Amino acid sequence: MKIKQNIKKSIVGIMVIFCLLLIYYFHVIVKTEIVFTHLFYIPIVISALWWKRTAIFIAVLLGIALIISHFFMSQGFVLADILRALMFIFIASMVNYLTEKNKEYLSKIKESETKYKTIADYNYDWEFWLSPDKVFIYNSPSCERITGYKPIDFFNNPNLMTEIICSEDLSIYINHLDISSEDPTCQEIDYRIVTSLGEIRWISHICQPVFDESGNRIGRRGCNRDITSRKNAENSIKELNKELIKLNLDKDRFISILGHDLKNPFNNILGSSEVLIEDIRNLNTEEIEAQQGKIPFNPQLLSFAEICKNAIDVLKPNADAKNITINYSSTDHINVFADSDMLKTILRNLVSNAIKFTNNRGSINIGAEENSENVTISVSDNGIGIAHDELKKLFNISEVLTTKGTAGETGTGLGLLLCKEFVEKHGGKIWVKSEEGKGSDFKFTLPFSAEHAKWHI
Repeated sequence: MKIKQNIKKSIVGIMVIFCLLLIYYFHVIVKTEIVFTHLFYIPIVISALWWKRTAIFIAVLLGIALIISHFFMSQGFVLADILRALMFIFIASMVNYLTEKNKEYLSKIKESETKYKTIADYNYDWEFWLSPDKVFIYNSPSCERITGYKPIDFFNNPNLMTEIICSEDLSIYINHLDISSEDPTCQEIDYRIVTSLGEIRWISHICQPVFDESGNRIGRRGCNRDITSRKNAENSIKELNKELIKLNLDKDRFISILGHDLKNPFNNILGSSEVLIEDIRNLNTEEIEAQQGKIPFNPQLLSFAEICKNAIDVLKPNADAKNITINYSSTDHINVFADSDMLKTILRNLVSNAIKFTNNRGSINIGAEENSENVTISVSDNGIGIAHDELKKLFNISEVLTTKGTAGETGTGLGLLLCKEFVEKHGGKIWVKSEEGKGSDFKFTLPFSAEHAKWHI
């Protein structure tokens, strides 16, 4: 800095000395009034651009030198020299004034530029300005925080923006640019990008065209905001909503099953209430509990043949109405360790369903096989069968099926769910194999002794 100032001083000093030598040469040596005074303005203007006081001093110095030299040459003062000297001072003052004003304006411009650049550069969001050719004119440093790429990377590679957008969302961005080119209002879209580290981030993009004072379009001004956290939260809420809907559906189905299962017990309770009202004082605690119909889970060793015969006898009228034959094939000595009422309910539901979905003159087969672990009981028919897509819904509490039978029979769709509940209470499992047009084969397992059932009771 000091060297630069010394050079400036040297240049101005040489010019001033040159001007003084011109005065001396033409007035003293040549003795002529012709002096190239227009050359005097050069050091005056140059010094005025650099230093205020120095310019005035040089103007005064050259003006006095011109007046004195002319005075000694012509023995008097010349008005023209005085006017020239005043002009030197005026020019020095004006140039200096204009220079100061120019510095002031430049300072304000720089201050304004610094202020707005600071606002843009230190904005948490990614600010940008695209030219009409979609080339970045400005890119805020926040782009590196969001994308991992520096502003210079976007300047060097005009296609980098489209390269980092996920291929599935690229059409959204391109269509947005086409629409926003015609529409002066702000347009907003969301899309995903892949950062330099390979991370997927959600971006909220908003932009609008910008115009100069003449109305000419000079590009596009916009902002990109990282909304990954918000999107993740929204997706979590959506998943929770789905789970909530499923839970509500399960709740509704469960209440329906409870209604189906508790209908008869409640009727018993209502009947018991009437008895209690009439003779409450004459009943002890045990009698009241008996009247309420509390039937505990009471597994015991049962003859499957007797249970099966009971179920067939109950449903024989339904089968006869459609000329359906019910066959039971098993050895009479097969026993099961189960609750009698629950086993009867399971068999009645399965046989009733088989009758419902078997055509006239069809047949139903009931079988039982004993192995080393349990007894497998089957109820099969040659009816209309079950569609493959519906098989997985049969024992699902949220997918209760209500299909009409071959004769238009209706039902609640809850019987199989009860069967599943009762079988699992015994520690067994239930499943089905079926093919449309060929019939269905339902099977379930039960323990055949208390020893095998002790872990399930």
